[in-house]
Amino acid sequence: MAVDLNAWRSVVRQVVMAISDEKFQRRAWFGVGPEVSSPDEEFCKFFGDAAIEDFLKRSDNGLNKQQLDAGKHLLTLMRKLSDETPNHIQPSSLIDDPRWQEVREAAAQFSTLLADGNSR
Repeated sequence: MAVDLNAWRSVVRQVVMAISDEKFQRRAWFGVGPEVSSPDEEFCKFFGDAAIEDFLKRSDNGLNKQQLDAGKHLLTLMRKLSDETPNHIQPSSLIDDPRWQEVREAAAQFSTLLADGNSR
């Protein structure tokens, strides 16, 4: 079965945007807003739902070099943080962690590049 790359790119954009959005995280992780999420869910969405590693490896992902480099940088930061933290991490332990702030910044950069639509 053929892979719907447009749908995949859309999932990647949505997941990366959520990772970059501190206000969303403060609402969703702490039950302040209508959204419900957690750090665990953000990691699961990134590595599972978006299958980011597989997406970035594809030659037909439609990303230009700048987008690809930003995606790989975010992947490296997320993998490192995942390796350094427990399988279940409390929102209060992560939300202000400098490592997560760096992840959010990298996600914001990648998200901006994806939104620009400067594909190959």
